[in-house]
Amino acid sequence: MDPIKPRIFKGTRDFLPQAMIPREDIIDIIRECFSRYGFSPLATPAFEYVDILTGKSGGEVDKLIYPLAYRDGRTLALHYDLTVPLARVMAMYPELPTPFKRYQIQPVWRADRPQLRQGRFREFVQCDADIVGVGGVLADAEIIALTADILGRLGFGIGERKFLILVNDRRFLAGVVAWSGLYPGQWLAPVCRALDKFERDGMEGVRLELEKLKLEAKVIGRLMQVFEDAPAELRERAGHSKARELLAGWAEVLDYDEEALSVGGLFDAVASFGVPDNIWVFTPWLSRGLDYYTGPIFESVLPSEPHIGSLTGGGRYDGLIGRFGERDIPATGTTIGIDRIFAAMEQLGIAGKNRSRTQVLVANFGADTLPYELNMVAEFRNAGLATEIFLEPAKLAKQFRYADKLGIPVVAVIGPEEADKGMVKLKWMDSGLEEVVARTRAVYGLKEKLEMRGE
Repeated sequence: MDPIKPRIFKGTRDFLPQAMIPREDIIDIIRECFSRYGFSPLATPAFEYVDILTGKSGGEVDKLIYPLAYRDGRTLALHYDLTVPLARVMAMYPELPTPFKRYQIQPVWRADRPQLRQGRFREFVQCDADIVGVGGVLADAEIIALTADILGRLGFGIGERKFLILVNDRRFLAGVVAWSGLYPGQWLAPVCRALDKFERDGMEGVRLELEKLKLEAKVIGRLMQVFEDAPAELRERAGHSKARELLAGWAEVLDYDEEALSVGGLFDAVASFGVPDNIWVFTPWLSRGLDYYTGPIFESVLPSEPHIGSLTGGGRYDGLIGRFGERDIPATGTTIGIDRIFAAMEQLGIAGKNRSRTQVLVANFGADTLPYELNMVAEFRNAGLATEIFLEPAKLAKQFRYADKLGIPVVAVIGPEEADKGMVKLKWMDSGLEEVVARTRAVYGLKEKLEMRGE
């Protein structure tokens, strides 16, 4: 029998420890931020009924889902995001108190073309935070503040690492569509999908997408006028004073109510949350491709790494939950893109390099000293130090090479001489420095030194 060829599906990955450890560190930071902002955890099944997944975003979603080979193949599919499962949960459990602030960290699957450099894969982890049951701009502002906090704690925000949070409102875009001569109820979603190509293809790409919709030339001209005339300083000079002037001017010609839009109130709330002016900006061409957004929308990007695309993205989707029940429930939220964030951190050189979480390796000299070594392992672990013992007797050189390869900072050696004297030899792998200390003092002395070194 021929052996099975080991392989994985294109667009999926194995995460070896040296990749998994920094990913876990990123997720831990995100989870801590979610909890600090009052969000509670939620988990849902990996697959949903197809009509649940496709009932809200039209033909675009049909292209994204992986249907399961169950019955006719159109009954179940892997979920492609975590927003639809949340909407289903809210409809199924109306007793949940509102506002309901939930976070969810799970893998999702999309039948999309993988782009490895951009951190786009067919299987990836999403970290979502949503606020359900509140319609005011305060909830949207808190999501923006949460996003800024997370990205800052991950190491973005300085020099080439600087991020921008782009902000717009679907109601503003509806006004633009109406002003161009189109009916927003029919044309807002297609126009937004065309605008969604801007980050990748620029305004010329948007024009080509609009032409594919077979719109009249004068309609395309009016649409392009608004977005091409948007001042360049909106990109370069973040903050909301310029956006206020811009919106006030456009309100005179576009079919939207500036007060109903509430963008000014959103700007004020974001500023009051302490989000610096220089990391968020009103962006008239931001659209977010999915059709369910109804109000403010936002995503974050790295201007120095445009090929990465958006690190986070979300917005208000007040109509979605009502499609699964008898009542409309307002909701807003964001997705934190772990894979794109990790890709960006790697390319900027700020991703962690740890290949092991072990802080101390206890060397193994064999049966005569093993009881002392195992006792030392237990003491290190009880003190909170990540500790392992080399699992077979071997020459010290081999054990040192093992520690060095995994980046373990310290090797503890209790040979026959150290065992007789109640001592332990500690070798620091980066410098080669060795020190001999009493076993009774080894644990907390070592712990203190590791903490001082940040290890």
